[in-house]
Amino acid sequence: MSYSPKVFEKIKAQYEEAQLRVREEQERNIRQVREKIPGMSEIDDRLAATGVRIMDAIKNNRPGGIDAVRAENEELVRKRSALLRAHGYPEDYCDPHYTCMRCHDSGFENGRRCICMKRALFEAQAELSGLGALLKKQSFDNFSTEYYPDKEEAARLVHFCRKYAEQGVKQGENLMLMGATGLGKTHLSTSIARLAMEQGQSVVYESASNLFADFQYERFEKSRFDHSYDSAQKYFEADLLIVDDLGSEFSNQFTVATLYNLLNTRLNHQKATLFNTNLSAKELTARYDRRITSRILGEFTVFTLEGQDIRMQKLGLL
Repeated sequence: MSYSPKVFEKIKAQYEEAQLRVREEQERNIRQVREKIPGMSEIDDRLAATGVRIMDAIKNNRPGGIDAVRAENEELVRKRSALLRAHGYPEDYCDPHYTCMRCHDSGFENGRRCICMKRALFEAQAELSGLGALLKKQSFDNFSTEYYPDKEEAARLVHFCRKYAEQGVKQGENLMLMGATGLGKTHLSTSIARLAMEQGQSVVYESASNLFADFQYERFEKSRFDHSYDSAQKYFEADLLIVDDLGSEFSNQFTVATLYNLLNTRLNHQKATLFNTNLSAKELTARYDRRITSRILGEFTVFTLEGQDIRMQKLGLL
C-alpha cells in the first residue's frame, strides 16, 4: 500500500482544483483581451481553426498546403504577441499558468508521479500520521549517539533503524524499542516514520492511550446511527503502525483483547508494527496476556536503549 486512500483522495482533489483554477484563469484572460483588443478575436478564431485548415489542405492535396498553414500560423502568433505587448499585456497572458511546469499541475510527468506530487503526498501523509511537528525537527540526520555509554552499539541501532525504514516496513517486519524515558525512542521512531513515508509507505503514529481510546469510542460510545469513518480502522490499514509508550495505558480486559486482535491481525496481514515502551521484557510479560508477549518477543526485533536521560544530559542536570 502506497499512502492511504484518504491521502490520495485529498491530493487528487487538490490537483483537480488546481487545474480547474488554471483553466478558469486562462478563459477569463482570453475573454478580456478579445473584448479589449481589436483584431484579437479574428486571430484567435483563425488559430483555433488550424486543424480544419490542415485537413482541408490534405483533402484537396494542395502542394505545400501544410507548410502554408504552418507559415500562416507563425505569422498569426507574431501578430498576436505584438498586439498583446502594444496594449500592455505580457505575451504569455493568455497561456495557462501552472504552479508546476513539469507536470502542468496534473501530478504526473512522463507517466510517473511528479516531484511536486511526491512532496504533496508526503506532507499530507505526515499530517495524517499523527506525528505533527515532530517530523519537522526529528530525523536520522540530527540523531546523535554521543549521549550513549556504548556509542558503537547506538550507531548500529541507528543503522538498523535506517534499513528498517527503507526495507523492513515494506516487508512487514516488526520492531520494538525498549528503554527508560529520555533515551531517544521517540526520535528514532519519528526518523523511521519520516523515511518510510519518503519511500511511499503509509504511517500512523499514536500513543498507546490514544489508540485504545479510539477503539473504546468505536466500540462503546459511538452511536449506532453514526456512519462516519471508523477512527480505529487506520490502525489496521497503515503500512507502518507506531505505538508510542506501550504500557502507559490503563489496562483492563478490553485493552488486552484489543491489543491482541490488532497485533494478530497486522501479523497475519504482514503489516509492519513498531512499539515503544518503558517496560522491560519481564514487565511486559507480567502486564499482558502470554499470547501477546509471545508474539511480540517472538515476531519483533527487540532493542533495549541504555543510558541516562538525554534531555537531562543536555540541560547539564546529569
